[in-house]
Amino acid sequence: MQQRTKDCLWALGLTALMVIVGLLRLSTPLPSGQVAIELAGVIGLSAMVGLNLRWGAGITTMGTVILLLLGKADWMTVLDMVVDMVMVSALIGWQLPRDVKVTHRQAIGVGVAAGISQWITAEVLCGIAGDAFAHGTGIMPFMRLALPATLLTALLYMLLIPPLSLVIRHFNWQPPQDSNQSKKTRSMVIDLSDHQGMPKEQDDHHDKD
Repeated sequence: MQQRTKDCLWALGLTALMVIVGLLRLSTPLPSGQVAIELAGVIGLSAMVGLNLRWGAGITTMGTVILLLLGKADWMTVLDMVVDMVMVSALIGWQLPRDVKVTHRQAIGVGVAAGISQWITAEVLCGIAGDAFAHGTGIMPFMRLALPATLLTALLYMLLIPPLSLVIRHFNWQPPQDSNQSKKTRSMVIDLSDHQGMPKEQDDHHDKD
């Protein structure tokens, strides 16, 4: 019960932070509308690594719905967020128990993958929206116009997700319940080649030759 209360408090705090960041977003005008430098997703994606997928997905969904109701998000934001959530979930193997250690390199890998996913998705969506607005003039001109904003957003994702996810993970990591497992450190293995990760057991000491 105490752990669930702690999780709820973290969820409420991170959701509030996500909404605040969403309200303070920067934007740049384009013929198709406003292309936002959207950083609210950084909070939700970091929570997926720092807490777990279920809580992180809930925080991301709730924050996005609130921003939609406040008029600070649109269908492009929602689709972009969904793609990023699927990417991060697949990258860490659709599960991340709290007794699994996440290293700095692994957190950076998640941030890089999320940033690339966010950039590609945002570029495509901006191109499609611009093409629809201009009645079939092509998506490439609008993708070029959106490039500065989408690229900056992607770089900020790569920069901010690793430290934030590690901070959240630090305060929510739990030691293994099994006494035998408690003598070992479990870490997450991320393979960017096929976007799948899985927990792996590693001994605390190195094997001697």
